[in-house]
Order: sequence, then C-alpha cells, then structure tokens
Amino acid sequence: MAYKIKINKRFEIKVAKTYEYLVNEWGFSVADAFYEKIFHRLAILQKQPYIGKVTKKRPKIRRTLSGKYNVLYYRIDGDTIVLINFLNSKKNPKHNPYD
Repeated sequence: MAYKIKINKRFEIKVAKTYEYLVNEWGFSVADAFYEKIFHRLAILQKQPYIGKVTKKRPKIRRTLSGKYNVLYYRIDGDTIVLINFLNSKKNPKHNPYD
C-alpha cells in the first residue's frame, strides 16, 4: 500500500527557498537534481514510511536524508505521511528542534 503525502507549508517554503538559492548560485541543472533527489526519497517513503529514524526530542517525528546534508522531517498519520520540515544538517546544528 502506498501512503499519501501531505506537505506542510513550512516544508514547501524551505524547499522552494533552497531551490531558488541553487538556481542563483549553481544553475538550473543543480537545482533540478536537488528536486529529483527529494522526489526519489518521497517515492521510497510512500512504500516504506518507517525507513526514517525517530528523532531524539520528538519521538513521533522521523527523519531521512535527501542528498548529503538535506534532512526531511515527517510524521506518519494513519495512511498519510505529513512532511513537516526541511533542514540543512550543516546549518546551525545546535538549533535543530528535532535532534
């Protein structure tokens, strides 16, 4: 059974800002590759939602990597995966509200 995906506004905004940054700094090919990694990870999550690790501070929230430093935070709500946040793991690691 494939789980449904629901995207939180915060997640959507952060991914869009990261994409915009990549376009401005590195070009469309790098930015498009970034999107592809996210879509690939979401396809895996739809089939195996428990693949992500449970976070330390919030046990109902899970995390999974999309690329080398980008972390997707999500929770499982019945048959739906709710994408909560998107963070760069190198950026302010002490201010991470989940780990």
